[in-house]
Amino acid sequence: MPDIRIIKHTLEIRLKVKNFSFLDFKGQLTDAIFSRNNTFTKIKMSDSRVDIANENLTEFIFFSTDNFGMQIDGSQNFGEFKNKTEKLFKTIKQIEKYPIRDLIRVGTKSSILNFNSADNLNNLKKIFRDKMFKNYESFEMKTGAKLVDFGFSFNDCSHGNNGKFNILMGPVTKEEAINKFFGKKPVYAENFTKDCGTYCEIDFYQNSGLDIDLQELENLCKDNIDSIEHIHQGFLKYLYE
Repeated sequence: MPDIRIIKHTLEIRLKVKNFSFLDFKGQLTDAIFSRNNTFTKIKMSDSRVDIANENLTEFIFFSTDNFGMQIDGSQNFGEFKNKTEKLFKTIKQIEKYPIRDLIRVGTKSSILNFNSADNLNNLKKIFRDKMFKNYESFEMKTGAKLVDFGFSFNDCSHGNNGKFNILMGPVTKEEAINKFFGKKPVYAENFTKDCGTYCEIDFYQNSGLDIDLQELENLCKDNIDSIEHIHQGFLKYLYE
C-alpha cells in the first residue's frame, strides 16, 4: 500500500439564513482570532467575508454572512484536521457573536495523493484497470476505443446513518495533481517526491437533519473526518490488497 501521502483538507458550513449581524463585529472577530493564534499573519476583508491565513498560505479560516470554515494545504494526516477543527469551534464559542442557527450543509472534504516507492504511472493504471474496470478488454473491442487514461467517480453514496459522500479517484502525474487538484500551491511542488501517485478525493457531507447546537455540530464535523479516513483506508485496501 502507498506509504506517503499529502492532503488538502477543507471544511465548510453553510448557513440557511444570511448572518448580516456579522458585518457589525467582523473587526472584533478578526482581533480575537489573531490574539489567540500567532500562526495567522495575513488578512483579507471584504464587505461580507473575512479570510485569515498563515504566512505561507497553507492554512486559512474564513467567516462570511452565509458560511464559515477552513482549509489546510500540505497536511500528511487526518489528526491535524480534527485538531484544527476543534480550535476553530473553540474560537466561535468564545466570541459568541457569530450565531449558528439553521444550516443547509455541513461539508468536510479531503483531497489525498498517495505515493508508493515502487509506483510508476503504467503500474498504477494497470492496478486501476484490473480492479475498477475488469471488463475493459470487452469495452475496447466493442467500442473500438483504446483505454489509455481514466478516473472514476461515485456520487451521493450513503454512509450508515451519518451522511453521504462523493468520491473521485484515479492515477495521476505530479503535474496533473498540482495543476488540477491542488491549486498550484508551492507546498505541493516542494513535497511531491514522486512523478505520479494515486489520487482520492472524498467529499463527506450532510444536507438534512441539521437542527443541532454548536457542540453537536463540532462533534459531527469530527465524526465526518473519521468517516473520510475510514473510507480512504478501505479504498486503498481494495486497490492494493
